[in-house]
Amino acid sequence: MSQSLDRGLTALADGADTLEARHFVRREGPRHYRLGSALFDQANGALEGVGIPSAAAPAVAERNARTGHTAHLATCEDHDSLLALQPDLTSTATDASVHSGWTGQ
Repeated sequence: MSQSLDRGLTALADGADTLEARHFVRREGPRHYRLGSALFDQANGALEGVGIPSAAAPAVAERNARTGHTAHLATCEDHDSLLALQPDLTSTATDASVHSGWTGQ
């Protein structure tokens, strides 16, 4: 990694230590890291105020059109699946690429 980033090993180790100290990663062994809580906190903060169903609808619709399969967007909370986005199946449109009737629940 040092060569691909054109940085010395010391600089990489210092950077990894800083990321760990700020909880962006957590060390699991001498050469292994996992994403840390601060990274997830930032991701959650970035999503606040963003309507996930409306933001995901174009990508889900494109996937439906590309594959011909119906996709749903859901979350898992306490072992329950909560539907967040599903196509409005009452529409008379048969071509998924023109189907825009999405409902968020």
